Formats: sequence, structure tokens, C-alpha cells
Amino acid sequence: MLASVSIVICTHRKERYNELVEEMNSLKSQSYDNLEIVVVVDGNKELYDKILKSGIEVDKKTLNEKNLGLSESRNRGMKEAKGDIIAFFDDDAVCR
Repeated sequence: MLASVSIVICTHRKERYNELVEEMNSLKSQSYDNLEIVVVVDGNKELYDKILKSGIEVDKKTLNEKNLGLSESRNRGMKEAKGDIIAFFDDDAVCR
């Protein structure tokens, strides 16, 4: 049985929205089937709403009401994640 993998992406800058979309699409196109994508938006409601309206399907989207920083956002992502393995991706990374 394949291990389930959760990818946690933490983001907070709306300037990186296009890179974030590219990253989420690249993750969804991977051949590994047992993959969960968790996006944590840190203190940017405008960015969170834009992600919700984008129609991009990820498993979980969550918002920190205020900017808590990367460590706290990762901790929140870990709490949301259900995978056997948890990996963290920066919001400007792309899988090939």
C-alpha cells in the first residue's frame, strides 16, 4: 500500500498568486495518486478569497485571520493534514 502524502503550502503575498496557481496545478498533475494538498494563507483574506474563487481544486484551504508567520502556518497545516508523510513546499515552487 502506498503511503499517503500531504503537501502543505503556506502563502501570504498576493504578488505570488500566479506562482501559487502554477504550483498547485503542477502538484495536481503528478503521477503519485495518494496526495493531499493543504494551502494555508497567513493573514491575507484578499488572497484567500481569490484562491477560493479560482476554482483550483486542492484538498484543504485554510486562513489564519492574522499574520502568524511561517512556523505557525506550517504547524496549522500539519494539524489539517491527514497524510502519513507531510512535506512543505514554498509558494513559488513548481513540480516537474
